[in-house]
Amino acid sequence: MRKRSEATRPLEAIQIDHAKVDVMIVDEATGREIGRPWITLGVDAFTRMATGFHLSLAPPTRLSASLCLLHSVCDKTLWLEQRGVDFSWPVAGLPEAIHLDSNSFFGRRAFVRACREAGIETVWSEPAGAGFGAHIEELVGNRLGHAPLIANVEPMERGERDLYVGSHVQRLTLRELESWIGGEIAGVYHCRKHRDLGRAPFTLWRKHMRSDLLRMPLDCVNFRMSLLPDDEGLLDEDGLHLLGRLYWSRAIADDLAAGRRRLEARYDPRDLSRIFVRRPSGRFVKARERRMFEPSREEDAHLIEPQGALAVATTSDLRIVETSRESTIAQSLMSPLCEEPPLRDVGFSEPSDAQLFVAGGAALCARKCVSACPFLFADR
Repeated sequence: MRKRSEATRPLEAIQIDHAKVDVMIVDEATGREIGRPWITLGVDAFTRMATGFHLSLAPPTRLSASLCLLHSVCDKTLWLEQRGVDFSWPVAGLPEAIHLDSNSFFGRRAFVRACREAGIETVWSEPAGAGFGAHIEELVGNRLGHAPLIANVEPMERGERDLYVGSHVQRLTLRELESWIGGEIAGVYHCRKHRDLGRAPFTLWRKHMRSDLLRMPLDCVNFRMSLLPDDEGLLDEDGLHLLGRLYWSRAIADDLAAGRRRLEARYDPRDLSRIFVRRPSGRFVKARERRMFEPSREEDAHLIEPQGALAVATTSDLRIVETSRESTIAQSLMSPLCEEPPLRDVGFSEPSDAQLFVAGGAALCARKCVSACPFLFADR
């Protein structure tokens, strides 16, 4: 793989790096300050388009990079709608290579294996310094639209919660911040002239993205499963015991009848209300937490075929629900978007046939996901 700076087309290389967002996260219920969050951000090296991101209050891990990659690969139409972001974010598809610093996170072997199975090369480089965020600062700057970032965070700071910050720092819930950053990326950062490119990232993407560059996972379910953490649960008559919780699905009753007592399961730490249990056939079945189980729901017994489609990968997979707290802080942060429109070297009203094909391919995955994706919440 050539150097990242030598990329000549979209999705030839993306850089994944971590930084802190200069916003104080508060608890939704109590308003208690929790700390500054980490953002794991993917950036296309050629167009500087943000490919995806993941927010977390925990220091960067393999899971942070995995969820950022999932968000990068999948179509974001539904993700944007759920968060009330009325802008287009057309980036989707597997990159040819991912560039990461060698100190990005521990346990990278599983991440490399998942990327290799999907046809993605991983390129590890020696970090420019001891801190995180140097690549984000180089490729994007110290702001995503109007969202302030803190780059070059030293290792000794990774476990800190930043409980003592000035009054100038905005206070938001994690859900509010996720929606705000999504809007700032799609509506501001992508539309403004980039300092290094001389034009907007969105303009370059529309000009150079072609149908032959779009690669989606052949097996979307297994692609996602390969990036989620796994553990072994103990199966008993009352259900599957895992992570201190109890799960059940009618489909795993056969395992109990067959005398199997230990089952491998994949889980998403952002939503432990359901897990995905591997059956002897290699397929996965969704099991819900026992207290949430409704015997009348037929999908609990539905076995997920490996060929099922996945097109939506969220950065937090949290349900967007109405809360009692009015989001006046978030509204005050929302500034006029696209103040500097992209250079008109590409007609935005009349996309080319290739661009329509690219958008249509990702949208097709999204439509399949609505009916077949095992990762959507049961009440959707």
